[in-house]
Order: sequence, then C-alpha cells, then structure tokens
Amino acid sequence: MKKKKVLNHIASTSAIATVLLTSTGAVPVVGNLFSQTVLAKEVTKTESTASITNLSSDAYGHRDTFEIATSVKERLAEGDTLTYNLSGLDASALHNRDLVIEDGTVIGRISVSVTTSAGDHLDKLSYSKNLNGQFTKAQEEMKPTDLVQSKVKVTFNKKATEFETLNYKIKADNYRTNNLLSNIEAKQKLTISEGTKELASIDYTKPKEEHKPYTSNKAHLAMSSSLSSITNTEKGLSGGWLSFGAFPARDGEFKKGDKITFTTNRESGFKFDNTNKKFQVGSTFTDTHGRNSTQTFSVLNKNGVFITKQNDITYKVVESTPDKIVLEVLSPNEYNETLDIKVPVKLTSLDNVDVANKKVNNIKIGMSYTSKDTPSKSVSAEDTLSINVNGLNLSSDGLRIQYKKTEWLNVANPTEPLKETYVAEDTKEAGTIDGYEFVRTDVDAKTGNLTHWFQERQEEEVDDAETFTTRWTDDTPYQAKELKASVTGEKAQEAGTIDGYNFVRTETSQDGLTVTHIFTKKTKTIHKDYEDGTILREEEGTTEKSEFPDYHFVETQKSRETGVTTHIYKRNATLHNTDEEKPRTLKIEKGTKDKSEFKGFSYIKTYQKDGNTFHIYHAIVTKHVTVKDGKEFVLKLENGNQPKTTFDGYNFEKTEVKENGDVVHYYTPITTPTKPSETPKETPKTPESKPAVQTGASAGGFILPTIGFTGLSGLVGGLAYLKSKRKK
Repeated sequence: MKKKKVLNHIASTSAIATVLLTSTGAVPVVGNLFSQTVLAKEVTKTESTASITNLSSDAYGHRDTFEIATSVKERLAEGDTLTYNLSGLDASALHNRDLVIEDGTVIGRISVSVTTSAGDHLDKLSYSKNLNGQFTKAQEEMKPTDLVQSKVKVTFNKKATEFETLNYKIKADNYRTNNLLSNIEAKQKLTISEGTKELASIDYTKPKEEHKPYTSNKAHLAMSSSLSSITNTEKGLSGGWLSFGAFPARDGEFKKGDKITFTTNRESGFKFDNTNKKFQVGSTFTDTHGRNSTQTFSVLNKNGVFITKQNDITYKVVESTPDKIVLEVLSPNEYNETLDIKVPVKLTSLDNVDVANKKVNNIKIGMSYTSKDTPSKSVSAEDTLSINVNGLNLSSDGLRIQYKKTEWLNVANPTEPLKETYVAEDTKEAGTIDGYEFVRTDVDAKTGNLTHWFQERQEEEVDDAETFTTRWTDDTPYQAKELKASVTGEKAQEAGTIDGYNFVRTETSQDGLTVTHIFTKKTKTIHKDYEDGTILREEEGTTEKSEFPDYHFVETQKSRETGVTTHIYKRNATLHNTDEEKPRTLKIEKGTKDKSEFKGFSYIKTYQKDGNTFHIYHAIVTKHVTVKDGKEFVLKLENGNQPKTTFDGYNFEKTEVKENGDVVHYYTPITTPTKPSETPKETPKTPESKPAVQTGASAGGFILPTIGFTGLSGLVGGLAYLKSKRKK
C-alpha cells in the first residue's frame, strides 16, 4: 500500500501525530434549476474506498498511514452528514478540520469523537491518581485486545450543494495511535468502515510490555524519538515537538525548586521555539506524564492491562532562548512520579533529513536535572535522536526549511554566540557588536541560514610609516556589506576573486590610504510554477519574464540577499461557466481547451481573461405558452430542450428556438362554434348534429340547439306535464 501525504499536527500526553486533508474531483450540478429546501440527512448513495498501512509499532502505540476516498452520488443538502468508523486508529487530529477540494473550495467540516471498545477514552482507562484506590468498572474489565475507536463525521456545507457528484479524499500519514499497554501480546484488526460496509482492514499484532521492578538508585533522563516529530508544510520543514522524560530515584522524588534544563548547540540541527506563549519567561503551566510499565508507577488489572499512577505537576519557565530552556518545579512540594515534557522546536538544518524513512536523524540534544536541596542528586545527559516527519510528502529534490537561522559568532570561539540566535522566516543583517569588528557573512546555500563572523577589535599602535587599508565590499548603495575582513599593511591588496560575486571596480579614498574593491553578487533568474514550485527554466544573470505554453505571467520577486530574480507563472485554465447572474462552473480544465457540450446547455461565447479561457453556456429552458391579447401565458416550464406536448383545450401551433437555445412551443385555445339565431317559422327544423361536450368554463351548463318558438313551447309544456304526474 502507498504511503500518503500529511499535514498539520496533534499532541497528546504520549504522542504527536499529523494529518493532511485533501479533496478532488467535484462535478457541478447541471440539472434542475428550481431546487427545493431539503432536510439534512445521513448520505447513503456513495462509493468509497480506503487503505491502511502500518509504519511502525511498539507496546505503547503504532504509527500508520490511512486514506479514505469517497464519491458522493446524490444531490446534497446543507447539513447532510457522512460518517466513517475507524477501529484501532486514533483520528482526533482530523477534528475541526475543513474539508477542502482541489481548487481550494471548502465543502464541509470534519468532527471526530474518540473512545475505546472498553467504553471510555484511553486516557481515562490508563491512569489513576492512586494505585491503591478503587478503579472504575471499565478499568477493571478492559482487555489487551480492546482498541481505540474513532467516529469521523463529515458535515457538508452550502457550497457542497452546488455539486451533483462530489469526490474527495481524507488522508493521514505517519500518524500515531496509542495502545492499551499490556503484558500480553494481542492480535488485533485495524479497520475503516462506512456504515455497515468495511472499506479497509489490516491485521496487527500489539507487542507485550513486561511489568518490571524499578531499580534506579538515582534520577535519570531520557529523550523519546517515537514521540517527537517535525511537520513538513507547504513552506518547508518547519516546527514540531521534542519529547523528554525524567525519572526519580527509586527512593526519591522531584521537589519544588528543582530545575529541568534543555540545551542545543550549533550541530543540533534545530533551535527551541521561544516565541511559543507556553514557553516564554515567566509563564507557568500544569502538565502530566504518559504511561509507565514499572511496578513502582503502575499496576495490572485482572486481564494484564497497565494502569499508571498520574497526578499533575506545575512548572515555571525561568529561562527561554533558542538555545536553552529552563523549567522550575512550582508544585507539588514533592512529586514521586515521572516527568514527561514536550518542548517546541524549529528545524534549522537539512543535513540529516532521511526522505525514504520520513525522519530527521542526528538531532543532538542536552538535558539536565538540578536538585535544589541535594546537588549530588543532579544529573545531565546528551543524546542523539531520530525524529518523525509529518505533513506533506518529502521529496529529495524539493527539500527546504521554513525557518532560517541567523547567528553572530566569534571567529576565535564559535561555540559561544555573541548575540542570541534569531530563528524566523526572515533573516537579520550583521549590524555591529561592541568590542568586535565584522569579518564576513556566510550563507548556507541549502537553507538560507546566515552566519555573521566577528573578531575582537585590536588596539593598533600608531606608526609614522604610511599604511594602506584594503576593503572588499558589495555594491549596495549607502550600506555596502563587507565581503572579506579588511587588511591593513604597507601596500594595498589586489582585488582578487570572491565566490558568488563579480568584480565591478576599485575606489580609492582622497588621501590614497584606503582602497575599496567593489563586487556585485552573481545573479540568477528562475522561472517557476505558482502552484507547485516546479522550475520551468533557470538562467544565469538577470533576465526578463518569458512566455511558456499554457502559462501566464503573475509577478516577479527579487532577492538582493541571494541575487535571485524569480518570475512566477500560473498555469492557464479553461473554465466552462453558465451565463447566470451568479455563474456556476460546469467544468475546470488545465491548459487552454476548446468549448465542450453539456446536456441541457447551449454554447454562448468564449473570452480570455488573465490568461484563462472562459467558455460561457446557457441553461436551456423549454416553455409551453399560449398568447392572449398579445401577452404570453406559460402553460408549463421545463429544463433542457423538450418536445412539444398536449394540453386539454389547446391545439399546438408552432415551435420557435431562441438565439440562446431556449425552446418555445406555442398553443392556441380550442373554441366551439355556434350558429346565429334564425327567424321563427311554422315548422321547426330538427338540429343536424348534437351539441359538443364542453370542457372549459361553461362545462356543466345546458347547451340547447337553436329551435323555433313552437318547438320550445312544446318542450316546456312536456316538462311541466311530467312534473305534475310525479307529484300524483
């Protein structure tokens, strides 16, 4: 099974995972123009598929990739829902996410509720404040085979009602689910279902964990690779969380005033995110810890499932920089449980990214515990982690980082920064540092990281002999940047060459003692796709925008820092739209395409705008009308090109097709002719035909044939005779 893309993140007490939501292929409505309000319902007419791939596992949890692809085959109403049930997969990261189709349209919202087959959420089952206390019935009865259960509900919005067929995908990649920790190996089945239909399943064996004694005589520290992760976003590899643990001595505890310290160095590959509100100096936060399999911190229920002792602990942030974070225990006064702390970080290096395994290797980290009352109990540790990468799929030819690092270092002692490291999406200029003089700036070509090098300023002895100072700068007006350390000597130095720059000219001061060689940065022009960043062409030097088949120019970006000019182009699209007041899009195609045919629509015109092609269509309407006093009265209105029909009391007259494709069938009312009155004669004439049965406004009335007065008198007299006879 293929591994899918991923985005965003979720953190729990013992795991960090990330997901990506995507949707594709919506087919717009081209049917009934006269819709009615429909009550929201659970959607049933669907075609869905799914896949699950297990990536890694241990007794505590497993990481998986799963994907759901659905095609909705019915017209949706706002508020309609579609529900998926995931067994053995924690999908809480999908909660409150928008469901977005390929063109960026939001068609709904996802909500998720998570529990277990044992009845409660895993956090309620796995922990207790007192191991000697009474457990809940669910805790006593839970089994190693019990699974996390996720109910994933999609609620469609008003935009989704515009489509007759709606295709979308929901993906999660390298996403962690916690197990019910047990000392028994368990065979399980991970499944994805829609209603009663199972869409995907895999067999999974949950490893067992031994319930072992805790024997450490002093506190020790640990760093977790499996619970640490970095997210890959559209802007590149960005931030995430590193997970740390601290364990007290067997007969000891952490106390109020004790401190936990985390450190990085230049080779760490990341920096702490001290802009995170939770980790700013002076902030306090309350935390807990994850599960534990030792006899000191946990017990087993009757079925072999662990229940871990868990109580709160409160920390205060007393120091926070990109290179160091220090936490102080505020309460309780004594805490004899483990510490689990997740610290926010930003990745600053691409050197150890493992694309194939979705990891960043060789993450170097330092951690220490300082006891306030007993310094001899203090411990420190250094470790190297391999952490997971969540988010968008990694590609070896498109790796980049979101955050750049700016450092100010001493040439003589680079391990001690002269200023606090700056980590952000932009970079900082070298500036000045008291007691130091600028030497040069190094730029990491892969990441854009800057290292400004300085050296201590030396007091120079004054000599009567003339000395010459040679400088090498770029050509920035008014604020030229030093490209090499200046040299002072008995004669001026030659310009020479500097990597990445072209020599421009040499300038000499008025007194002739300062020579400045000026260089300009070598430039490059990149022509790039707006959507996915594909390089359409790359050229040396600065060139103008160009033309590419099926693309139109959007904008030009210039970076003086890198000397790169980037022309951005957007792929042309062909849109097939209606001519209504609020146009609907019948189809979108990449590139420039010819007009198409749509059932029930007629082609009107084509025009170009911003490089895109717009074909306009009219929704054909068939009207059945009659004309009275010069005005049209509609007998019936239908969508599309429909044939003539029959109406009681009307004859078909003719059909007209309008310029926009609309069809009009004309009908005339049927009338019954009557003869004019004649002069009475002695002998009445017998009518030649029976009167017609009328179906119009006069239906139900009497229609008499035209007869003479004598015949009429006889008819009246006859009726009177019959009436009198009945009375008798």
